[in-house]
Amino acid sequence: MISFKTLFKQRTVKFFVILFASILLLSNVALYGVSNYQYIREHERKFNAYQEMMVHLITMEDESIAMTYTEHYYHTQGIRISYYDESNNLLYETPDEPLINETYDLFDDQGNVIGRIVYDDQNSILGKELSYGLLILNGFSIILFLVFLRLLYWYLNNSYHLLEKDFEILGKKSKGFNFSDLESISGKMLELIESEKRIRAYQKEYVRILAHDIKTPLTVIKAYLEGIQLNKLEFNEAINEDMVQEVEQIEKMIPKFMTQNPDFTSTKQNIKPIIESINKRLKEVFKTKDIKVRQQLDDYETDISYLDISRIVENLLFNAFYYTYQGGSINIELNIARHTLMFKDTGIGMDHETIDLIKKGPYRSEKAFELHQKGSGMGLQIVFEIVERLGYEIDIYSEIGSGTEITIHFNQNIH
Repeated sequence: MISFKTLFKQRTVKFFVILFASILLLSNVALYGVSNYQYIREHERKFNAYQEMMVHLITMEDESIAMTYTEHYYHTQGIRISYYDESNNLLYETPDEPLINETYDLFDDQGNVIGRIVYDDQNSILGKELSYGLLILNGFSIILFLVFLRLLYWYLNNSYHLLEKDFEILGKKSKGFNFSDLESISGKMLELIESEKRIRAYQKEYVRILAHDIKTPLTVIKAYLEGIQLNKLEFNEAINEDMVQEVEQIEKMIPKFMTQNPDFTSTKQNIKPIIESINKRLKEVFKTKDIKVRQQLDDYETDISYLDISRIVENLLFNAFYYTYQGGSINIELNIARHTLMFKDTGIGMDHETIDLIKKGPYRSEKAFELHQKGSGMGLQIVFEIVERLGYEIDIYSEIGSGTEITIHFNQNIH
């Protein structure tokens, strides 16, 4: 695993150095091959021309002119030469004597040897030009590469600083990105972060809702136990069966705490039996405060999950129970003509300010604390969430000392 800094500043430069060295080596080999081929051809051409001229001068002129030509040839071409007669006597040698021992014979038209020469062009002008050319080319290439390498390092350094800046704002809401790819990655990160926040918030809220739901069966069990303890109820099989059912309700909720997977699947069903069943479960709870519950329920079918309608009814009934004085009453009306479910109590009531605060979040007035100290204000919030999610509407009408009326308006298009 490597860092971006290593990739940008070290490996990239190393890569270009190796690449340049390879290209330079291949260029030198190719240039040397081509130049050497040209050098050999030029050497042969000049050597043949020199031989022909020497043969001509020796046969047509005299040896002194041949020696003068050789001296001139040495000065103009830089080739070291030794000139011998046919008897192998040295007649002329350039100031710099040849370093090779290979001898070439000179023949006349009849094929007779008329002289011999030693021809050493290792230090000729042509050879020097080739060497200097290679040196100049390599030197220029290295200087050019160093300049390029410096510019590349500067460019990579600036790009790395831009990359660092992008990394600093990665995952943040910003439009100051220098690299579009990182901006795209940042956008996806933000989506994941927001999604995780929503999931965490939902999980937190769901745990609170389930914790609130458990209070219903616990309250029923507590009501039975208190009634038995105060000799208001006689323990029998029916009471025992009811309490077992409430315990089973709690047992069903426990896996939902662990999986956090509520069943909000809506099913078209008649909600009247569900409301009647909940009222029956809570009858002993109402007896503890001698509260009369009156029902006026029409058969009414709507698309809603059992869990949602149960939470709505239980939370509104418990709110009415907690904040209604001893001997009060609660009226429940399910009206098919108006598509409404109404809960009306004779409790302590609320002013407009309290209602506004409740709509903003969990809130309980001082008067509410006097009647029910352990409340959290979550009951109505759960109802608000369900109503909003299902597209229903809710109205709250209340006055201090005159009770509260809460009406849920179902969406008529779903019937």
